[in-house]
Amino acid sequence: LFKSALMPCRLSFLAEGAEGGEYVAIFKHGDDLRQDQLILQTITLMDKLLRKENLDLKLTPYCVLATSTKHGFVQ
Repeated sequence: LFKSALMPCRLSFLAEGAEGGEYVAIFKHGDDLRQDQLILQTITLMDKLLRKENLDLKLTPYCVLATSTKHGFVQ
């Protein structure tokens, strides 16, 4: 648990198979991540389009998955 108002949890997942490895995510409870998810998807799309035109802004957008209006995961 992180020390903040909503106390998000850091989770580690171990994957098996060819691309196995550890995946780390933060689970947030009590926070609506739907808008964050939409904005970060838009930033990712714009980054891909700009790179196609040889303009690399060195963006590092992270992934957000809203699982409900009050829960979600952050990469």
